Amino acid sequence: GATAKGRFVVVKVKFTNHTDRSWTFDQSMVRFVAKGGSSYATSGMGLLALGSDSIILKQIQPGRPVTGSFVFDVPASKVAGGKLKFNGAGSKHAVEVDLEL
Repeated sequence: GATAKGRFVVVKVKFTNHTDRSWTFDQSMVRFVAKGGSSYATSGMGLLALGSDSIILKQIQPGRPVTGSFVFDVPASKVAGGKLKFNGAGSKHAVEVDLEL
């Protein structure tokens, strides 16, 4: 199995593509942002461990809800108070979502 350098944070999400065209969710579209502002990309090793539950590289169709997970490798001291930051996919502005960890 995959081993984290810090702590694996697995976040399951459900969202809907509200644009009028399909797009592919890639790793650059989401980050874990710690309370102090440090930002972490998704973990490649963690995503491999998720298998088909990973939302990365999935085609997102307009108007259809999609459920999947992201994995981040975050230092244990940075997990509490973290947020997800989404950008791209037709949005001009980044969106931050609080997490309950």
